[in-house]
Amino acid sequence: MKTPNSAQLWNNIGMCFYGKSPQPRYIAAVACLKRALYLDPFEWIISYNLGLVHLNKSQYASAFHFFSASINLRPDNALSYMYLAITLGRLDDFDNACAAYDKSIEVDGKDYTARLNYAITLFLNDEFERSEAQFKTFEELLDAKLDEGEDVDEDVTLQRNLLGEALKKELA
Repeated sequence: MKTPNSAQLWNNIGMCFYGKSPQPRYIAAVACLKRALYLDPFEWIISYNLGLVHLNKSQYASAFHFFSASINLRPDNALSYMYLAITLGRLDDFDNACAAYDKSIEVDGKDYTARLNYAITLFLNDEFERSEAQFKTFEELLDAKLDEGEDVDEDVTLQRNLLGEALKKELA
């Protein structure tokens, strides 16, 4: 290893551990990402990646901390706001979750995943009409991407079907 003190290298190694299939190595991922953060505390992607790892481990306070740091370092990344919103929703902070979703949409209005997650959060908080409005916008954006030939993640399709059915039952 010619550059053992490279933050980008440690970030990449950490994300390799995180993405390891079928069983992610969370402890190794966090250790590598923390080393990367120590080497370059102003690299937004490292904080973002630490937020993802902590969110997937249900460590919501830590995820909140790292997504907030990522946003402070790069406020034009819509995904950071979306994942912050998901984290806030898991922390039962509905109003701030909605504000973070709104900011994510303001930064990138064409991201259909933000609309889907927003619709799910609204649905889970009994805001069925608002959820339906976000869901309709999600479907329009998704259909446009599908028309362009873009592939859609299986989980997006699954969540789309589940939320669509749930909204039909609630609004019937």
